[in-house]
Amino acid sequence: MFGRDDNAPWYEAGLKFSCTQCGNCCSGPPGYVWIGEEETAALAKHLDMTVEAFRKQYARRAHGRWTLDVRWNARSKGYDCIFLRRDPDT
Repeated sequence: MFGRDDNAPWYEAGLKFSCTQCGNCCSGPPGYVWIGEEETAALAKHLDMTVEAFRKQYARRAHGRWTLDVRWNARSKGYDCIFLRRDPDT
């Protein structure tokens, strides 16, 4: 077999998905949504920000890597990804 180590975790190569704003994977206990350099640059560009400004406002360092920030949601009594919008008006 080429490439993959049979003892490697199933997510070793990363996960590819698009957010649907459902809240099923980015709510609850605090966690991590790891973002790489390319994703950070693309998000910053989309928001018309520098990478530094994006990281300051929307990300944090954890375990030597960058992750999207979370915020407490009193209604659900859990933590939401900084980009999750539960109300259509926000």
